Formats: sequence, C-alpha cells, structure tokens
Amino acid sequence: MKNKILFIAPKIPYPAVDGHTKSMYGFIKSTYDLGYNVDLICYSQKKNVDEKLKQICNTYLIDVETENNFIEAIKNLFSEVPYNLSKYIRKDLIKFLENHLQTNSYEFVIIFNAHMGWIVNYLKSKTNSKIILREENLELLIMEKFYKNQKNLLIKFYAWLQYKKLLKYEPKLCEKFDACFMISDNDKIKLLLLNKNVNAVVINSSVEDELFNLTKNKIDKYSIFHIGSLNWYPNLDGLLWFLNEVFPKIILKEPRIKLYIYGSKLPQKYIVDEKTKHNIINVGFVENIWNELSDKLISIVPLRIGSGIRIKILELLAGGNIVVSTSIGAEGIGLTDNENIFIADDSDTFANQILKIVNDEINVTNFVESSKKYIYENYSWNKISAKIKSELSKLEPK
Repeated sequence: MKNKILFIAPKIPYPAVDGHTKSMYGFIKSTYDLGYNVDLICYSQKKNVDEKLKQICNTYLIDVETENNFIEAIKNLFSEVPYNLSKYIRKDLIKFLENHLQTNSYEFVIIFNAHMGWIVNYLKSKTNSKIILREENLELLIMEKFYKNQKNLLIKFYAWLQYKKLLKYEPKLCEKFDACFMISDNDKIKLLLLNKNVNAVVINSSVEDELFNLTKNKIDKYSIFHIGSLNWYPNLDGLLWFLNEVFPKIILKEPRIKLYIYGSKLPQKYIVDEKTKHNIINVGFVENIWNELSDKLISIVPLRIGSGIRIKILELLAGGNIVVSTSIGAEGIGLTDNENIFIADDSDTFANQILKIVNDEINVTNFVESSKKYIYENYSWNKISAKIKSELSKLEPK
C-alpha cells in the first residue's frame, strides 16, 4: 500500500448526481485504484456518507452548511475574500485538523476547489505534505460571465465587485500550492496569464467505462432533453434562455417535439410560452438517468455562464447521445462542431441544429461513433488515472 492521501472537500462527493460530485468522486476513486490509502474530510451539507464512498476512503464529516445569507453577503462588501469563497472559511475545520494531524500524516493533501483553498496556510504550518489544489472551475471566469449576463443593475454591480475580488484573490491563492490540477487547458492558460508563478497542470475529468457499452432502444426522434441541477444558477439561466428564445422557434416548425427536463424540476414561478408549455415534460430527479435516456438521442446544453468542463457532455457522448451546446457549454473539451458535437450560440442556430437532427439531415450512426471514439481516447478512466499517477510522481521526494 502506498502512502496516504488526504482529500478536503466542500461537500460529500457521493452519490455523484451532478458534475461537481462526479468530478470529485472520480478523482478520489482514481487515487484509490492507484493503490493509495485515502482519507476524506468534507462539510456535511445536511447529508450522510454513502456506503459506496466508505469502500474507497475513510470519511470524516464536519457539520457545516454553506447556504447563501443575505446579511453576510452585504457584510462581505468590506472583505477582501469573495463571498462565494468566504462561506467556506470555518473554524470547525481547523479544530478538526488540529487533532487529526497529530495521529495522521500524508504524502499529499488534495483540496477541491478554491472554496476550500483558504486552509492552505494552516496546512503548510502543520504538515510536510505536498499540498495540491484541484480546480474544477476557475471561479473568477464564472463570476465574470455571470455579471455580464445579469440584467438587474443592483445584482450586476454586486457581481462585478465579486468578480474584481476574485480576480485578485484566486490567482494569488493558487500560487500557494505545490501544484494546481486544472480541469482544462483553457482554465490553465487563463490562470497563468493572471499569475505565471502558479505550478498549473491539466488533469481532465473522466467517464466510467461502462457508459461506452450502453445501447439505445427504438429512439423517439421527437424527444430532446436537458439534464442539470437548476439550483446551480448557470444551468437555470441557460434553460430559461432556451425555453424563452429557442424552443418556440423549434415548436413553430415541428410541434411534435417534446423537451424532457431532468435533474430538478423547473420552478413554477418561471412562466413559459403558452405555445410551448404542453411540449415540456418537467420530470426532475430520476434514480437511473440512463434507463430514462434509452429511447432519447438529443441533449441540449444551453449554458451561457461557466468555466472548467461539463462532465455531463463527456458522459452523454460516451453513452451514445448527440449534444447541441453553446460554445461556453462545450469549452475545454476539445470537441469539433459538426463532427462530434453541434455548437450554437444564438437562438436561430440552436433551433436549426436540433431540427437538422430531427429531420434526418445527418448520419446519426457515424456522428455517434465519432463522438464515442473521441471521448474514449481522451477521457476514459484509465487515461486520466495514468495522468494523475504521473503528476503525483513528479511531486514525490526524490
């Protein structure tokens, strides 16, 4: 058994039901598969540890929630730390580590995301471990796109202030780590432009091998679908744009098309076009999404705000689906428009791309095979595990 690795996470990474948890769980599982003895410390966020997670790591929960608080958000105007990150600065974590590190030592400490990065100074003072930041998003890029897309002037101004804080805070934070494992080349390039002193390397997310073996039943070509938690604002923003600007144009030309919404239901307070509301099936969470998608082909990813990569795109392409996405949704993955994905950034193009597939204007079999091949060659679990092994070995004492 190799030396121990400690992961520190903002929430429990299993069940892996969204891109964030899938990315964390996949990374932890990869290190376990490489033979490391794995410990995990994470904020509970009102959840319990799943038995499957216990099979790959010893998990220690800290009873912390990080929901938004209006008063704290206002107080944050006078802080140098961006609000979205400041919520995770908790003495409870330091108190736990004070006891834990007295009886446990680690070769590596891997911290998930800038939200938990604040603990790096404490760890440096208490351990000789190599300390790594796993950046699944470059947070400043998400905030930049958020404020630019915001129409409410008050929220736009507050978000702009937060972006300016992140612009100063996040690149300096990343420099404190022995390495930053970025999730995409795009994020690495943008980070190094802001701080050339960061030891940034790219380790992509991976998809599980069994997805490549999924098969489709008789496909309902008039079904399209959206997957994503609508509690995450970029998903909600993108879906509302699609429902208001794109879907009416699709239904006007092909009224048989129906949109299935998975992950979480669209809240009733959002009013959709009267002409399209009967074409929307608000499904929400399902236990086995792949069973639900066995007769569906076309996925939409209408993101207008984002950073990192969309793990759901990797999974959907590996599972034999066709994805229509904005450039922001597809960024960082390296896909080619009209070869293994369809890209559309305005409502007319987005609608026409979907109608082109529905109207059998492309060779679906060839397109799906090309997409699967690309994902397998670049994002299979074995390939990413090999990259993790290589980068960790570079940090080991010689």
